[in-house]
Amino acid sequence: MNLSLLFFYKNEALERRNLLRITFRIGFISLMIYLNAMFLFFVLYFENPLMLVVLLFWSLPLMLFWMPVTHYLLFQGLDNKKPIWFLELCIPFFGFFLALGHYLWVRSEEVSAEEYALKRYQTALFGKVKRATRTKRKKRHA
Repeated sequence: MNLSLLFFYKNEALERRNLLRITFRIGFISLMIYLNAMFLFFVLYFENPLMLVVLLFWSLPLMLFWMPVTHYLLFQGLDNKKPIWFLELCIPFFGFFLALGHYLWVRSEEVSAEEYALKRYQTALFGKVKRATRTKRKKRHA
């Protein structure tokens, strides 16, 4: 058998293995983001500020456990071992800050809706509160 042909098959096998690892890496990162998104919906469903604390305590162990595990699983045997510590750090915290931001946004929307409803209720009770005109104020003080 030709030696160059054998070398070609070896390179093709390495490329296929690298492609599988890269695919696994993308799938794993997607899974982590999906799990964080599920927790986001969990927080928003219950609308409980305590759930944000639960989310934080869920994200920290996830980060501390999965960061070395993913680094080992995804980068063993890869030809160019470039560390993506920043990306691995971002995966769990992405979901937490997304949940926090979305929760605060939903709460601010609720507060503005409550203020609007209160104004409508007061208007219905007392009628439109009109400010006295300048001439009426002058007459009152005269």
